[in-house]
Amino acid sequence: MKTLNTLVNLMLGLINVGGITRIIYLLIQAQVDPDSSDGINKRIRFILKIMIIATCILPLKQVALSYFQ
Repeated sequence: MKTLNTLVNLMLGLINVGGITRIIYLLIQAQVDPDSSDGINKRIRFILKIMIIATCILPLKQVALSYFQ
């Protein structure tokens, strides 16, 4: 169980690092091409939503596990 929790924490960290990296890339791309900033803003919002959902899944899992134990 400890190994599984470690893997989940690692995946959560990778999701956050990847999302932040993608947001930085999109911000740089928005500065280079200001005409496409609307589409880039939508992509950034989508990435933030995915990061929030991924971050919220872990506490929900912990609540479910503690309830059934």
